[in-house]
Amino acid sequence: MTALALRPPLSRLAAIAILAFVIAVLFAGLVLPVQQAFEQRDQEIQQSLELLQRFGGQNLETTALEQQRDLLRREVQSGANLLRGASPAVAAASLQQFIRSAVQAERGTLRSVQILPAKAEAEYRRVTVRSQVDLNATGLRNILHRIESSRPLLFVDNIDIRPGQQISNVASGDVEMRLTIRFDIHGFVRAAEEEGG
Repeated sequence: MTALALRPPLSRLAAIAILAFVIAVLFAGLVLPVQQAFEQRDQEIQQSLELLQRFGGQNLETTALEQQRDLLRREVQSGANLLRGASPAVAAASLQQFIRSAVQAERGTLRSVQILPAKAEAEYRRVTVRSQVDLNATGLRNILHRIESSRPLLFVDNIDIRPGQQISNVASGDVEMRLTIRFDIHGFVRAAEEEGG
């Protein structure tokens, strides 16, 4: 029998093909899994960094909220948000003056003011004044803003707004709608202040 001999160029090509096949198998078996493991690790690191940033931001928000809570506690202890006065009647008188000056500043008319009985709420007494005023819409907005932003803290309840009379401004030719507004405004005093503290 005669052995078939491959021609030298074909044997070289076969050897190169076998070598390429072995390299491909080694690459697929060794290099690709390592590369995929590195890519997965990079993704996990990126996710961890994003979570860290998110939690770091929440920590800052938590710190800011804790500072705000502590400030509110100090304000409660100092009584900065409470009405001043030796009694609820004195505190109600200061509320009456607040309403009177606010209505005058908006060129409104104060129709009536009534002091309602103080009510106990925990360790505080609610001091309430019921008012009826005539204002335009802008004046109403300004008074409500003044009440909302005031210190001590004041609250509006039972607001009732009805159209009033129309007033003509001869100088500008405008017609202004006046509103009749009835509302309760209240604040708080410490119960001890009523007793003379």
